[in-house]
Amino acid sequence: MYLSPSYSKVLSKSKHILFKLSNEEKFGMIEVDSTGQITLQAGTTEKGAKIILRPNGNIVIQPGPDGLVHLGG
Repeated sequence: MYLSPSYSKVLSKSKHILFKLSNEEKFGMIEVDSTGQITLQAGTTEKGAKIILRPNGNIVIQPGPDGLVHLGG
């Protein structure tokens, strides 16, 4: 497979997860499951905020432990 230097393509038959662990407290993840649901998570693994894009068009926003959601700036 040829990969252009400007982007990369990843293929998966079921679930694909990209994550970054910078230390024990910081965590970032992008997950795409077999139904097409996309989950974006930042923060700690247990308490991080999430945005979930559902295949039916619904969007779920789960705030972090402080419960704050900022829209529009």
